[in-house]
Amino acid sequence: MPFRTLRSQIVCLLILSSLLLAGALAVVIGGRVSEGVKIQIGTALTERALELAENLDREMAVRIQEVQLLAGLDVMRTIADPSAVRRYIDGLQDSIPVFSWVGILDPSGIVLAATDGVLEGANIAQRPVFQEGIKGMFIGDVHDAVLLAKLIPDPSGEPVKFVDIAARLSGRDGGTVGVIAAHLSWAWARQIETSVMTRLRDRAGLGLYVVSTDRTVLLAPERELHGSRLGLQAVTRAQEGHAGWTVETWPDGLEYVTGYARGRGHGDYAGLGWVVLARQPVSAAFAPVVVLLGDIAVIGLVFAIVAALIGWMAASTIVAPLRRIATEADAIRRNRGGRFTAVGGPREIRLVSEAIEDLVDTVFEKDEALAELEGRAYRDPLTGLANRAALDRFLTTGEANGRPYAFACIDLDGFKGVNDNHGHAAGDHVLREVAARLERCMRGGDLLIRQGGDEFVAILQMPGADREGPARRVGGRIVDEIGQPITIDGREIKVGASVGLAFFPRDGSDLPDVLRCADIALYRAKQGGRRRVEVFDDAAGYGDD
Repeated sequence: MPFRTLRSQIVCLLILSSLLLAGALAVVIGGRVSEGVKIQIGTALTERALELAENLDREMAVRIQEVQLLAGLDVMRTIADPSAVRRYIDGLQDSIPVFSWVGILDPSGIVLAATDGVLEGANIAQRPVFQEGIKGMFIGDVHDAVLLAKLIPDPSGEPVKFVDIAARLSGRDGGTVGVIAAHLSWAWARQIETSVMTRLRDRAGLGLYVVSTDRTVLLAPERELHGSRLGLQAVTRAQEGHAGWTVETWPDGLEYVTGYARGRGHGDYAGLGWVVLARQPVSAAFAPVVVLLGDIAVIGLVFAIVAALIGWMAASTIVAPLRRIATEADAIRRNRGGRFTAVGGPREIRLVSEAIEDLVDTVFEKDEALAELEGRAYRDPLTGLANRAALDRFLTTGEANGRPYAFACIDLDGFKGVNDNHGHAAGDHVLREVAARLERCMRGGDLLIRQGGDEFVAILQMPGADREGPARRVGGRIVDEIGQPITIDGREIKVGASVGLAFFPRDGSDLPDVLRCADIALYRAKQGGRRRVEVFDDAAGYGDD
């Protein structure tokens, strides 16, 4: 019988154990890793929603300030010369095309002067822009054009939509002399959305949406959604003041990973409560998770096969002492006597196994202790990144493999002010956050090092023929990521980053020389205005510094 031998039983047990262990590891590790990837994807969509919301509020705040400045001009205090007023507002429209129409109204609501003379002489006293503007500062939500739809058509053919801004005009005696009313074309929101989407071309199916306080869709890639209302949980959560992401079924019946955030205003501008959604189909968003789980399953299967083969070979060694015992026992049986040389019995096997177990445990404990000591020696305790000692080790060993590298020297702009104004605890928090953001900018195989203080070094692998392009893109991501505000106890702290790039072996015959070239390029970046990327060019005279 094939399974009656001890060897076959051991092999079968090892195969079964290996398969079970590989399956358990695939389930546990795969589940944890895939969940982490999903969180990263959802967080990225949330960041895009926050970015668009902040850009919209910032743009609105700027336009409001421009109307306020215009309302404070001397020529507006008397409205004595409508032609002079028209020249001012025509100039504003020429310099800022997003103002589709600007008009000056007398206290009864009659348009005295307007851009291009549109609606001059008309009485718009019944319009909210006059009724609310006569009271003070007024900012109206997005709405369809009523009076100007035919006079100022949208070149795209879409319905004309405006955002109203109005302010009371005060005379020199403080009395009301009229109202300045402006219609801000909603097309600027599409421009901002396009600028955000341009940097996200690699995200298949990504769409950005703006929703008003009554859940009406103000901006969407699909025209049929304009003016519809979204009864999504994501909108509800955003209107409650939360920012995050969820997986939700949209009106088209498909599931999307949806990041959500609400505009919080900018400066004195409190905002109109717009909700921004960034969505991506589940199939596209979580495609990397499916690939990851497949890879883990394949690795687990390979592990099980290798373990089974090792088990087959190990079974022979394990059974050998028992075979010797059986041989000697059989010889004694056949000869009906003889000397038995003890090879080992149950007690001896147990003692040996216990001794081996103790030995292995001891070896493992020593290896773990050595690994922990080595890890501490080459790790920065504050950020968890590799430290200067790790950089020195790489500079002495990395050149031997002959691979091309890009060195990126990174220095924070404005970090000293963090320690001076907020304390060293806040400074440590900023350094940890910066380290996390830098790690997000790295690719597989790249090495990130905290050199000391607020200085970092990234060693980028450059396998392709085009080396400067990928390195510049990484440098650009670093400048963008570090430039985002960092929130500490409800306070926003801003720092920047300057990056200097140099390439091995293009810029030097050994790694320390290339690192110095990158440091020179960093100096040029800071000298040239900070928060930028500079590439070392020896022909430009960098070596003279």
